[in-house]
Amino acid sequence: MRERLRIVLHQPGVPGNLGSIARAVAHLGLADVVIVGAPGLKDQPEARMMAVHVPDVLDGFRETDDLESALEGCALVLGTSARPKTDDLPPLDPDGAVALAGTVPGRVALLFGSEKYGLSTELLRRCDQVVRLPSHRQGESFNLAQSVLLLGWEFSRTRTEAPAVVASDARFRNRFRVDDRLEAALVALGVLRDHHRSKKLMTARRLLARLAFSDEEAALLRQVASKVALKLGLRPERVRGPVVPVAPTGDESPPAHPLDHA
Repeated sequence: MRERLRIVLHQPGVPGNLGSIARAVAHLGLADVVIVGAPGLKDQPEARMMAVHVPDVLDGFRETDDLESALEGCALVLGTSARPKTDDLPPLDPDGAVALAGTVPGRVALLFGSEKYGLSTELLRRCDQVVRLPSHRQGESFNLAQSVLLLGWEFSRTRTEAPAVVASDARFRNRFRVDDRLEAALVALGVLRDHHRSKKLMTARRLLARLAFSDEEAALLRQVASKVALKLGLRPERVRGPVVPVAPTGDESPPAHPLDHA
């Protein structure tokens, strides 16, 4: 499992945690770590100090400003949270999260939020599932570096492996590309209403995330959503101009005899 696991740190704010995470992933054999929205944090003196013996691991952490690019290529995204529920949905415990990951081919992302705010509800709704570390301190969360260590250990020790199929970039890209048009159609149909719109949209996104769309399949779904929007009057029908016949130039070849290709 460790070869398929990606640790994604969304807007961390404490440099020392990055150094501690570098030591944790080095011991666990986890090589894929991405930092989102915290440029230069890993180069702070505190981060370098806490990454004693493993500065090369810390240097290997990738940096990006875009969450979607950090998650690109992942077949399953597990958000972490200390909340007992998200939109009335109970989170998975670590064993459940590992079991789920074992059924999914391709790369698995563990998404962690900032030390101060964690992951927002909107970010958790972009995840396929939410996982929670059990604690005797209700309402409180583990330190970020501790969370990475504990969950990373759970995932790295398992021998349960899904088939060795790498999720294509198209599959991950399509899980988001279908959203805009489908959301507009669902709103127009009255499926998504203001008081439960976010919750149902999260359910729709998770449903789409479990379907491995190719580019062709995603294009078909977008076409269906566009036709629904057209029928509901959400967009005007495209008017095609008249077909103008092309005058013969005199260079055309004579028609083939019916027996020429027999």
